[in-house]
Amino acid sequence: MDLSVSYEAGFGIEEANAYHARDVGLNQFDIDATITVTDGSDISLQSQVAGEAELSRAGLMNAAPIIEQGKSFKSLFGINSGSDYLLVVDSTQIETWEDLLSADGNGPKIGMNNPRNTDVLQIVGTLLDKGILSPDDDYTDLMNLVQIGYSSARTAAVQTGDIAAGALHHGQWLRIKDDNPNLTSLGYFIDTLPAWGTIKFMATPDNIERHREKYVRWAKALVQASRELSEGNEDLYVDVIQKFAPGGGPEESNLRETYSFIEEKGLYPVNGGLDEEAMDFMLDLAATSGVTESRVPTEDVFDRSILDEALDDLGRV
Repeated sequence: MDLSVSYEAGFGIEEANAYHARDVGLNQFDIDATITVTDGSDISLQSQVAGEAELSRAGLMNAAPIIEQGKSFKSLFGINSGSDYLLVVDSTQIETWEDLLSADGNGPKIGMNNPRNTDVLQIVGTLLDKGILSPDDDYTDLMNLVQIGYSSARTAAVQTGDIAAGALHHGQWLRIKDDNPNLTSLGYFIDTLPAWGTIKFMATPDNIERHREKYVRWAKALVQASRELSEGNEDLYVDVIQKFAPGGGPEESNLRETYSFIEEKGLYPVNGGLDEEAMDFMLDLAATSGVTESRVPTEDVFDRSILDEALDDLGRV
């Protein structure tokens, strides 16, 4: 079977499972997935509505407002069991999480993609978890948010001093930390937000009915790919990155260090990455932060039937 899948962003070395799934699907589950990279979750979801893709990989926080507006998409399974992001800061300006806030909102510059994007919301979620922010606070009034762009742009900006803080991927931090002694990390979001879960494979109810068998096969491919990459198979991880990453990816030593992080944190979900508790947390945060005008009901974005069918065949671990 052929399957067309749109991804919301380009290749990241922490998501090797989402690409290794293509080989696993082709070799083990008779599903040949064509992956098309788009410029964001909105476009990824729109491509499915337009019939250009049969399945979309998108950020739940980006999808929630679309769903709130009445365009139905269900989360079927995910690619991660948490976040690989961490907060990198200029230690001469920021020493603690409290330093990110100021009464007038003119504190240290915090680079972002947009005020409601995943990078900012992980910061907000951590500040809420630590009691530094309250749900009644408007964080946009208390943080000096500067629109820089995606994580690659934030990585460059924090090195040049254009921003004092930015949420970066683990692999990006590895590449810059030794050459920038003034930079430090306040911590990984996976440690403060263990229920974080944002990137999901999503489909409309009509497409779930129309393409169920394809989705089940792709779910099995992704789960199996995650299991293979979670079993101490560092060499396989390096091979996948070098095969799929533009230019072969970073140096091998960097890849092996990144794999140690993935293995330690259990970043790849061996049972499909669709947890109702995590989804409740994310939708609560969407409402608290203003991503959505109201709390989107979990059942509006949650469908375990595809994943359960896949796990009934694969078995649960």
